[in-house]
Amino acid sequence: MILLFGSGWAKPVQVNARYYKNPKFGMVLVAFAGPMANVLLSFVAAFLCQLFEFFGIPFLPYVFLYIAYISLCLAVFNMIPIPPFDGSRILFAFLPQKYYFKIMQYERYIFIGLMALFIFDSRIGIISNTIDEIVSELLLLIGNVTILPFRLLGV
Repeated sequence: MILLFGSGWAKPVQVNARYYKNPKFGMVLVAFAGPMANVLLSFVAAFLCQLFEFFGIPFLPYVFLYIAYISLCLAVFNMIPIPPFDGSRILFAFLPQKYYFKIMQYERYIFIGLMALFIFDSRIGIISNTIDEIVSELLLLIGNVTILPFRLLGV
């Protein structure tokens, strides 16, 4: 998408914590919003997969299963508790402020180190295999939940 249309990268959204009554809790909710949207999309896609499978429509169940899988991959990846991912925003909300600001001071360097780790992980596969295991279990759980309406109908 980036090469073809010049669009598709993540753009950070500026959030002003002063608008919340409880700024730390408000920022945790903001950090949860993206991954939860991915999980919700995964539920909808998994349900559509089950629906098209129920009606015997070929090819479409695989498309929606793939959408569910990719959405869960994005959600799990974004919950890594290392800056700049949302998982770090959630984890750091529970840290004392002096530690939080100390870690955020090095966010740029942590991100460079994380990118180097991902490059080396492409050969080893520890991070990608762990994420894939988590996503596989979550996808199985979501599949079991979304098939319930069809099982209740006696199918």
